[in-house]
Amino acid sequence: PTETLVAYRDLILQQKEAHLKERNKNKNNTLPQFTELTKYLKSLMDTDEYRKYVLNFLLTNYGVRNEDVDVFITENKDDLKDETRNYLLVQSTQIQWIRNVYKTFKTYGTKKIVIRNKDFVIALNQLPHNEWLLIDPKGEHIIPSSVGRYIQDRTFNGLSEGDIFKVLVRDITQKGKNVLSKLKQVSEWRGANLKTIAEFYDLDLELE
Repeated sequence: PTETLVAYRDLILQQKEAHLKERNKNKNNTLPQFTELTKYLKSLMDTDEYRKYVLNFLLTNYGVRNEDVDVFITENKDDLKDETRNYLLVQSTQIQWIRNVYKTFKTYGTKKIVIRNKDFVIALNQLPHNEWLLIDPKGEHIIPSSVGRYIQDRTFNGLSEGDIFKVLVRDITQKGKNVLSKLKQVSEWRGANLKTIAEFYDLDLELE
């Protein structure tokens, strides 16, 4: 009977919610603090590891997914006509980050962020332009199925993008200042609504 299926579905959803809460509780005890991620960023800059720095800067500060940082570095605005790629457009004092390829593109459309951070601009200008950020030892653009492993090999303690986002969200909620506006900002950057953030990523806060 239909009502039996509905009841079972609801039970599964309840079990899923309980599992997520328990998992996030455990994560809260093992994940690093946000300050450790920023120290790691500084160490990458200090040791001239510019490609790693650019990658980790985007993940740490904006809480995006793996696909979002698979970007093509260019100075040429004409390249942007190809909307099947994500870009870092290098300009004199700033970088435009244009995302056409990410998980929730159909919902949110093309996203553009202007980055004026001095270290980020310097780091990106140390990398070859007209090249992908994520490349293998031969200089070839890595295949999509390798993006997750590639990124975790270059993050602090091998963190996944999801764990980095959890650290960012936890830092926002723990500081307790302008929490809602900051969560709205990261939800805009990531392309995820607040309910999704509270359910899957927030280690401390429950949103009604």
